[in-house]
Amino acid sequence: MKATDRKEFFAVLARTFETFGKPLPSGDVLTVWWTKLEPFPIEVVCAAFSRHIDTSEFPPVPAAILKLLPRESDGHVQPDEAWSIAVRLLDERNTVVWNSQIAEAWGKISHLADGDETAARMAFRAAYADVLDRARALNTPAKWVVTLGWDVEQREQIVTEAVRQNRLSIAHAKAAVPLLAGPSEESAVTPQAEQQLAKLRSICAGIGAVSARAAVAGAERAREAIDDLARAKQQTAARVAAYEASHA
Repeated sequence: MKATDRKEFFAVLARTFETFGKPLPSGDVLTVWWTKLEPFPIEVVCAAFSRHIDTSEFPPVPAAILKLLPRESDGHVQPDEAWSIAVRLLDERNTVVWNSQIAEAWGKISHLADGDETAARMAFRAAYADVLDRARALNTPAKWVVTLGWDVEQREQIVTEAVRQNRLSIAHAKAAVPLLAGPSEESAVTPQAEQQLAKLRSICAGIGAVSARAAVAGAERAREAIDDLARAKQQTAARVAAYEASHA
């Protein structure tokens, strides 16, 4: 949930307690409620409260609502998808959008990856399952970051797709790929790059998956590499550092 969702969240909480004939908890307890449920979208939180009213005779506690939330709403992916993301790191050309849980599991088994791929995949799945269980037990949502490969053109496709999947924000996407920066941020950006940024914004605005894929395909056709690759790498590093500093 976002800060702007607080009013709706506490209104739903108040109605739920009123339905059970109980007063709203104290301020300190309300803080606990918000802290525990903040990682989840407001829509699924409201649905969980509604389901609790339908299925329970008692007023809720945070644990009861957490049990009713779909696991996917915390942004984590299942082991097979996590493996398909991690294994891309074997090729230094690849840009990878991943999170700390995938990184931790990969770190435990990466020494196997150059040998038996089947054994590496099975070991990764087991390691990731343990890491994921721990993250969910602590109510820790996935936080996605970019690891840049040296294939500049590929970065745009991977980062654009991550935005469509709500894993990266527009700001993070622009920090990772300078070619997607707006005109006020990068004087060397071409008109094609401006079109790509507009398409990224359309994706974030909620266009459908089919339209998003079409936008990505159009962006791929429109790509034009920055003339000086060395300068682009320096700008990428600077923007990523600035973004991470602002969100530390």
